[in-house]
Amino acid sequence: MKTTANTTANESKNLYVSFRWKNNRREFLGEQLFQELIARALNEDCMIINTRIENGEEVDLPADEWTLVDGGGNVILEGENEMVKNTGCLDFDGNYNKWYTTTAESMDEQELEMVYKAYLDGEYMSEDLKDYICEQMGVLRCKGIKVLPTELMVYTQRGTETVDFDGQQGEFSEDEWKDELEEQGFEPEAVKEIIDKLEMLEVIA
Repeated sequence: MKTTANTTANESKNLYVSFRWKNNRREFLGEQLFQELIARALNEDCMIINTRIENGEEVDLPADEWTLVDGGGNVILEGENEMVKNTGCLDFDGNYNKWYTTTAESMDEQELEMVYKAYLDGEYMSEDLKDYICEQMGVLRCKGIKVLPTELMVYTQRGTETVDFDGQQGEFSEDEWKDELEEQGFEPEAVKEIIDKLEMLEVIA
């Protein structure tokens, strides 16, 4: 068995991810902009106050006087401009209840690992974020496989990886192929996809 690589640079893209601190534990909420996170908060227990009553009539507040309040009436965010940003934070109660959106490039190690786990669990995220998170974790994801007479051409976020099986039908077990592919840097789902192709081609012993 032999693998060779033809890599290309992974372009950096502007990606946004949201997290929540709850009871001193952090969880990944998904790939979204801050205004989308606010919309999620509005579906729970928050509201935006952008009007007031003057002389018995409802009038619009200036944009800088808008407020986002929680169910107890506590002001969480002030100003319309703060509500339409791509990143931001809704601090309800520090690490006991805090929601925030950041750029993928700004994620710390724990956040990267959380998003990578979500990727492996099959949670929805854009192709760009899948590419980015795998690149940051130092693994290769499979974006497609082309079957050639003596090799597989595996398309990854870096370019192509070639898995050569010429004359090796039945020479190596599934575990041996798995070890080789993992050593090459493929993530678990990519390994499974490649193994499935090799089994279909009756390469695996």
